[in-house]
Amino acid sequence: MPKRSNRGRVIRPRHIYVIVLRKGVLEDRRFKKKNLHYQGRRLCLYVGLSWLKPEERFQQHLDGVHPSRIVRRYGKRVLASRCKQITSLYETALKRERQHAQQLREEGYAVWQN
Repeated sequence: MPKRSNRGRVIRPRHIYVIVLRKGVLEDRRFKKKNLHYQGRRLCLYVGLSWLKPEERFQQHLDGVHPSRIVRRYGKRVLASRCKQITSLYETALKRERQHAQQLREEGYAVWQN
């Protein structure tokens, strides 16, 4: 039986996915501005949210289907160890995505998240 909200809406699983970016992303002015703390020791990452499995969504970025400019230019691979599946309403899922990105920043990663 699918999980439902208190209004009866079906809550589908979502994925918070993490993509490794090439170091060339550090030349991007907007990326640098969002990651002033970055000291070059950890990976550069993109954090996103989707109904699709992380690998499928990454391929969509590369194919130009609702792409993030950063992922399309600099995306290398999915970092499966940092991806999460969650079952919650969209607003809650967005909040969890932002929290995940912030946690990665605090661990020393350079992170882009829309």
